[in-house]
Amino acid sequence: MAQLITGLLLLALGVGVCARAVGLEVGRPTSPGPGFFPFLGGLTLSILAGLLVVQGWWVRDKPDAPGTSLWRPLTLVGGLIAYTALLGTVGFPLATAALGALVLVVLDARNWLVVATVSVLLAALSYLVFKVWLGVDLPAGILAALR
Repeated sequence: MAQLITGLLLLALGVGVCARAVGLEVGRPTSPGPGFFPFLGGLTLSILAGLLVVQGWWVRDKPDAPGTSLWRPLTLVGGLIAYTALLGTVGFPLATAALGALVLVVLDARNWLVVATVSVLLAALSYLVFKVWLGVDLPAGILAALR
């Protein structure tokens, strides 16, 4: 049952991301707009969540595995919602690092040095790819004051 609920929540999130991305200019693969990559991400999430829903539907009669709980997927969904809500205020680098740390903690990363290092590297590499290489205008947030 947890798999079905998780799949439905992630499907709703993916559809919501796609709907918001369409509100931006999606563009074409040869000339992507600001909504292109969010749309692809939402579409991918929707497809994978749909598969999870189908799988959860077919095995819903079987009891959940011992120790199965909803705290992990609900924490991740909450983290993605918070990321989206705070992205403009906090800024892309800080919000992405915080989301990366949350994902690692939810996935049972125990070493805080590893969590911090991987999160900062994820944010830095994402920034380099999207801002420097692709030229996407990313929100600076509170880091704009440091310029």
